[in-house]
Amino acid sequence: MPSENPVRVYEINPDGSEISESLGITEERVEYLQKKIKHLFIEESTFTKMFEEISKETVHANELAYCCFAIGGIVGKTSIDPIIKIIEKLKDQNDGTSND
Repeated sequence: MPSENPVRVYEINPDGSEISESLGITEERVEYLQKKIKHLFIEESTFTKMFEEISKETVHANELAYCCFAIGGIVGKTSIDPIIKIIEKLKDQNDGTSND
């Protein structure tokens, strides 16, 4: 990536308790972007297409960074949940208990 790249992410509020707050994104925009992200999970078939489409909805680099983070978080949660369930089941079997 060239150093003269005009796309920059800035920390707006270093004391923000949420990433969106730290990036200076209002609650209204977060709600709007989250709805768009949920829609993209239904409509799009690839992550790169999701990134492309959500970038059309963002007004600055901080929003795009937030959206990519949110998409990654959803993917991470959905892909790790089954693994956690398997681990819990194995632990239960080793303890002599089972949730089934």
